[in-house]
Amino acid sequence: MLKILVTGATGNVGQAVIHLLREQNCQIYAAVRNPHNAQKTLARDIQHKSRLGGAIA
Repeated sequence: MLKILVTGATGNVGQAVIHLLREQNCQIYAAVRNPHNAQKTLARDIQHKSRLGGAIA
């Protein structure tokens, strides 16, 4: 399984990249400026929401 860091994960392109990488069963790390915004924006793409805070901090 590939481990991939996506910068700008809450932007239009970043969200599309995350969606495509999930389809390829990649382990995704999201780098974001605003963790609160990321929780709202990326929640549908995160399987383990309980670990969201640590994953994007």
